Amino acid sequence: GISGVLASIALVWSGKNLFQGIAYALNRVLDVPVGRPLLVDILVALVMLPMLGVLLTLATAVPLVISFVAAYGPLKTSALASQIAGYGTGLILIFVVTMGLYTYLPNRRLGLRFGIPGALFVTLAWEIAQIAFALYSTHVNFRHVYGALGAFAALLIWFYYMATIFLFGAELSAQWAAAE
Repeated sequence: GISGVLASIALVWSGKNLFQGIAYALNRVLDVPVGRPLLVDILVALVMLPMLGVLLTLATAVPLVISFVAAYGPLKTSALASQIAGYGTGLILIFVVTMGLYTYLPNRRLGLRFGIPGALFVTLAWEIAQIAFALYSTHVNFRHVYGALGAFAALLIWFYYMATIFLFGAELSAQWAAAE
């Protein structure tokens, strides 16, 4: 109904704001003095939102699907190969998403080589952070500290870690490009 339409509009608008914030942060990292005009910035964010949303969903879903097929499908004997393929696909998709953000969001012409060091760092750190956060969250009971908002607090901590990794990767790429 109408509430679903309004919620979808609010979701797209919030996602657009996320990409505008990332573009602003990347412009700061690269010392870009002036961002894009507002309308162009909104259009870039609205184009990047569904593309990267699909890629991030694939990066999350593909390893799960490959593991499920390996566990219950005809290839039960190759569980290790399916896990390697699943995680490898996830790593490649995270690398592609990061490269896309580093290349197309700043208001500066950058070659694809610019984002390679940062995207490699983000890809590896993303996987390490997933493992570390899973271990951390199994040993910490967020409900004792935050009550009913424990899951929300854990989600905010996760977003903070991912944003820190992403911005550190951008700084790494910017410094690498300045050193060349």
